[in-house]
Amino acid sequence: MIKTIIYLIAHHIRIAQFDVSRESCRLIEDRSIDLQDPETAREEMEKSGTPVTGAQSCLFRFQVGLRFFVLPTQEEGELKRMTEYEAAEILPLRPEEIVSRYKVLEKRLDGYTEVAVVVAHRDEVSRHLEILQGLGIEVESLNLSSLALFRAVQKFILEKDPELSQVPVMLVYCEEEVMEIIIVSDGKLRFSRGLGIDKKQNFSQILISEVRHSLELFSEDRRESPQKILVAGNRSDLQKVNTVLESTFSLPVSAVADIDLATGLALEEDGAVNLLNEDFISARRGQSLKRKLALATGLLLLNTLLVLALFFTSGIQKQGYLRRLEESIQQGAPAARELMEKLSRVQMARDQQMSQMLILEALNDLVRIAPADCTLASLSVKEDGTLIIRGQAASLQNVLDFVRELNKSRFFRNAYLNYSNRRKQAKREKVDFEIQSGLELPKPEVSSP
Repeated sequence: MIKTIIYLIAHHIRIAQFDVSRESCRLIEDRSIDLQDPETAREEMEKSGTPVTGAQSCLFRFQVGLRFFVLPTQEEGELKRMTEYEAAEILPLRPEEIVSRYKVLEKRLDGYTEVAVVVAHRDEVSRHLEILQGLGIEVESLNLSSLALFRAVQKFILEKDPELSQVPVMLVYCEEEVMEIIIVSDGKLRFSRGLGIDKKQNFSQILISEVRHSLELFSEDRRESPQKILVAGNRSDLQKVNTVLESTFSLPVSAVADIDLATGLALEEDGAVNLLNEDFISARRGQSLKRKLALATGLLLLNTLLVLALFFTSGIQKQGYLRRLEESIQQGAPAARELMEKLSRVQMARDQQMSQMLILEALNDLVRIAPADCTLASLSVKEDGTLIIRGQAASLQNVLDFVRELNKSRFFRNAYLNYSNRRKQAKREKVDFEIQSGLELPKPEVSSP
């Protein structure tokens, strides 16, 4: 499978093509085009013959906000709502001004989930896409550089040396005017930091300062320190980076040639996040739908012509048979309608009886699993069978625990916290809450004869 990787860095655009299979990721082409003159860059892009559709790109770490969280749920709906709330804290803008995505790092046995929340300014994404579209490039996905570098570390370091997956390892990646630092621990991405570097600045001083600061931040947060520093990147002075770090830090430092951002992007599969905004994705889906609709219309027209040809060649005998078949169907239609009406009434009565049984049994189970410090104020059932539970609790955590217990019950499904509000009552904090849950009567067990 051929993958085209295209991303912007400083005043250049990097283009790399890979032949990717389960066994290997072979580089076919790797080139850089200067963007100082857009018209010349477009002409050079056209002359290169590189495919301009279905390309994969990325934003660098310094262009986005990224934080790691441990959230008290493993239900997808709740994770989405919680990460949207945290995203607004990372980049305090209006929802329509940001693009937020999250990646599940680990679902723990205690019911908590470790996630990475990525937030990009919508204007930053649009600017990136406008530059690529100006070169005639159609982007299929917009990943994050840190995740691609993590995938490369997994493939070329941890899989080859399983012992390193047991200890924290730092990767310092440098490419032109960009530096990125990630830390991998227990085989998972635990830390990410990046910055753009002006050529006028002292690169060695910035390198030492950023690595030292990253070590301190990670050790303070995780109470553990990286055991090794890996150096990689697409720079001519990469050996200088390695030498500076070796002479400054007591940790073992080694340069690795296999780790490359473009390679990581080519290897990315289910671990990627797509930072393309919803409008762009919707437009892409609309174009795809139009193509599929045109194809379906053509096939329908072809099938219609074949049916017409078959109909006209079948002769009078076929027409007579069809008439007799239609008359037979019309004669049996009244009896069929009467039978369907009876079945509908029986089904309606059965559904009503089952619904009443469901509500009674569910309420009994609800009383049993409700925490002692939760006071239920009201219960109601919508027409579609959704149960609404309102009440008070001493803390939000108790409410979330209540939601988790509801999802474990055989009578409830897809329970989630729809609303919560803290307030003080008699000098004590109370949390008003509303939980919505579907009701489901378990199917009766069929005993073996």
